[in-house]
Amino acid sequence: MRWTAFLLLGALFLPSIVSAESFYAREAKAERLSWMPFLPHEAIEAAFSDPTGEDVEENSDYRITINLPARRLFLYEMGKLIKVYPVAVGSNRYRTPVGPRYLSNVTWNPWWYPPPSDWAKNEKPTPPGPGNPLGRVKMSLGGDIYLHATNKEYTVGTPASHGCMRMKGKDAVELAWFFQSKFSDQTDETLRPKYEARRWESFFVPLKEKIPVDVVYERVTVLEDAVVVYPDIYGRAGDLEGPVLNQLSSVGIPAWEVDPMKLEDLKRLPNSTSVPIGDLL
Repeated sequence: MRWTAFLLLGALFLPSIVSAESFYAREAKAERLSWMPFLPHEAIEAAFSDPTGEDVEENSDYRITINLPARRLFLYEMGKLIKVYPVAVGSNRYRTPVGPRYLSNVTWNPWWYPPPSDWAKNEKPTPPGPGNPLGRVKMSLGGDIYLHATNKEYTVGTPASHGCMRMKGKDAVELAWFFQSKFSDQTDETLRPKYEARRWESFFVPLKEKIPVDVVYERVTVLEDAVVVYPDIYGRAGDLEGPVLNQLSSVGIPAWEVDPMKLEDLKRLPNSTSVPIGDLL
């Protein structure tokens, strides 16, 4: 009789146990892959060749651009810039892959699993909570690359990660809830204090529409009326002249209007600099 009761009880709870194990197994695999060291360009393309990961429609109203040299995330609504967030990107050794991706789901209070690398050989899996390297939330960009919060906010704005992109906690929570509230079936505001109160428990939220994300490497951009030059963090941008002239051309200024001497002066300025367009003409 006791054995019968035990077996019945086990059968009752087995599906939830299996489901939980499957969830955490996927989490562990994802985290290990997300910390992959830098590989040659061909290997990166092969490793991250499926950037969607979710069979859902693409949203056409919102998009994200992450410019690695700028260490900034730009959020657009109907083509208009509505928000800019600082991010930490991959270091020179663990470079963040460039290319199109999609934000497809959100996990609140995620687990962290140490990657199979020497720097983490003495680390142990970290449950959700204040000491978790992923912070309060992570957002999947497909191919095991994430936007996530961090317990090392001082690194945000620098090339310091192992491939993923770190955000300040409040920024990551704001961005995650922004998309969850618009593109999921879990939109009740009472969920936010629930996630906060139950910090030891993970909550997975799939999005009904995937958000386009472009991870780009643009050392030169035009913002308002200035040319902005960012550090060449991966040593791949080459000479500045071409990118500067291309950016100026994109806003209607032909190359022949640019003063060659002033362009040479721009090349000698510090890595991060902003110069009014008028000063180059």
